[in-house]
Amino acid sequence: MNKPIAYMLCESTTEPTSNYKIVKESSADPANGRVTVETNLQTTEVFNRNDRRYFKKCIKPGLDAPHINELQSKKSWFGECGHPTADTGKITLERMLTVMPDRAAINILKHWWDNNTVKGHVRAAATPLGDMFQRLILEGGMKSAYSLRAMGAVTASKDQYRSGNDVTGPMRVVTYDWVILPSHDDAYQNSIITNMVESFGLGNKMVMESFAVALAESDAINFIKQESQNLAFVSELLDFCYEGITLSPDKRSIIVTEAGNPSNKLIVRLEEAISYQVSEYLSKFKL
Repeated sequence: MNKPIAYMLCESTTEPTSNYKIVKESSADPANGRVTVETNLQTTEVFNRNDRRYFKKCIKPGLDAPHINELQSKKSWFGECGHPTADTGKITLERMLTVMPDRAAINILKHWWDNNTVKGHVRAAATPLGDMFQRLILEGGMKSAYSLRAMGAVTASKDQYRSGNDVTGPMRVVTYDWVILPSHDDAYQNSIITNMVESFGLGNKMVMESFAVALAESDAINFIKQESQNLAFVSELLDFCYEGITLSPDKRSIIVTEAGNPSNKLIVRLEEAISYQVSEYLSKFKL
């Protein structure tokens, strides 16, 4: 048997830097207005950029472990902004096996296998670093990347075609952290999932299209009322009490009608992230 040469696994090649400025904290509910992405988390059976090769038969039991199932069922399987480094506290085995709440940026909602690739749904955590994660995706166009943090044995590979190391079981999976450059070059997000409203339906009853559109617009406007800081700022600054809101055709602005004076209207520009989520949701319906 080959003698293990390493044990702790943090599979990124570079990390998000720690000098991002958090502009403001969000009070949004984690399930309302937080961006969710579908992503590749990791590939197996091939060597990664760190010359390590993971096998599905070793990774799968770690991902099926009771503590991972419990964390996912409670929506508390969090990942950090980068792996633990000297800049984020003293590096000890205990630290590597612990996800710190003040470093949490993502919430891994679910995971599954697609052949030899681990995929998942990842949501921006309702934390300052989660806000940064969300802004970089929605406003900066970032394709987020992920990296495994786990404990397991690493042995020299016997592959006849290239040198490297094989990661063998048993493995204890801690989490997948959000990183800048993943060691698995496929470990990037595939798409943004619109999660402003999780679902729409009325059982098996027939729904008229015009009714569905009206309800969709109502949901979108309620979302804007809750999340738009521009609307809140204008209402407070001008002492403007409104009773009606309609969306502009391009979904980039809202027309606000003053309470008791329907002839007095304001046009309020929506934030880019909110406009994007509203447009994505309404695109499901024929408008």
